[in-house]
Amino acid sequence: GPEASAASTPRVLLSTLQGETHGLALLMAEALFSVEGCERMNLGCQTPAQDLRDAAQAHRADIVVVSASLASHPGRLAEALAELRALLPTSVALWVGQPHAALQRRGVPGVLMLNRLDDIAPQVQGWRDGRGLRGGPR
Repeated sequence: GPEASAASTPRVLLSTLQGETHGLALLMAEALFSVEGCERMNLGCQTPAQDLRDAAQAHRADIVVVSASLASHPGRLAEALAELRALLPTSVALWVGQPHAALQRRGVPGVLMLNRLDDIAPQVQGWRDGRGLRGGPR
């Protein structure tokens, strides 16, 4: 029935964090989530963490996806991701596309790091298989 299909259609909220003005990767990511059959709500660039939390609640998002460019500072980005992770309910997955190798290796607890746009399709499939398996190092 429709419940089953709704359950396998992740609702994805996309944005960049405050201070990140580069939105091209966000549009590319949105296109790939569209190809994977996800419902999408793109908030554009520089959404404050509290607004992301409120939007995730309002749109009943399953996954919040944020994009960061090389212009971002890895340490500040890690802090901002940890802050956002703490604001979001545990039922909402937090994924980030970001290019800093050091941050990829170190990771942020409860945050799934997407190395490349190619990672989106297998991760969406993994989300469907696990009904929202949480990313990030344990």
